[in-house]
Order: sequence, then C-alpha cells, then structure tokens
Amino acid sequence: MVILFDEQLIPRNRAYVDIEDRGYQFGDGVYEVIRVYGGKMFCKTQHLSRLEQSAKEIRLHLPFSLERLDTLLEELVSQKPAPGRNHLPASEPGNRPPEPSLP
Repeated sequence: MVILFDEQLIPRNRAYVDIEDRGYQFGDGVYEVIRVYGGKMFCKTQHLSRLEQSAKEIRLHLPFSLERLDTLLEELVSQKPAPGRNHLPASEPGNRPPEPSLP
C-alpha cells in the first residue's frame, strides 16, 4: 500500500512517527475521510475546507496549503485507484507545549 507521508508517496511500512510528535504525545490532530469512487474523490473541496476549518479551531498549523494537499491527493489516487476511502490525518510535528485553553 502506498500512502502520502510528509509530501511523499511511500510504502506504508516506511512511515514513522517521531516520539516528540504532538499528535502522538497529546492526541492533537484532526482528520477527514474522503470516499473514492471510480478513482474520483467525492466532495473533495468540501472535505478539504472542513479539514482546514477543524485545524483552525484547535490552532493546528497545516504543513502545506490546501492547493498543495489537493495536488498530492490527486497524485495518490491516480497511482492506485483505491476503493473505499482515504483518511486525511493531520497533526502538528514538534514539541510545542500543550495549550491549557484547548479542550
């Protein structure tokens, strides 16, 4: 299985998460699920907009623009048309201290 990881398409078994990743340590993160039908992402624009809004709500910096993410996802889907859905997890790398004001 090929996945999108750090702006690269790589085999899933080569992906790793640093122990200092905020998502790993504190559970900070957002995700969207985009269904793929016949090699086309369903309601892609709405899903990407919701991902961006969710990230803003918890003050999570997305590592690239929605336009770049769109391009990367199109490349991923075109490489191997996958039935079902694609998960879009997002977490902020690094060791920023937790924000007590966030739920």
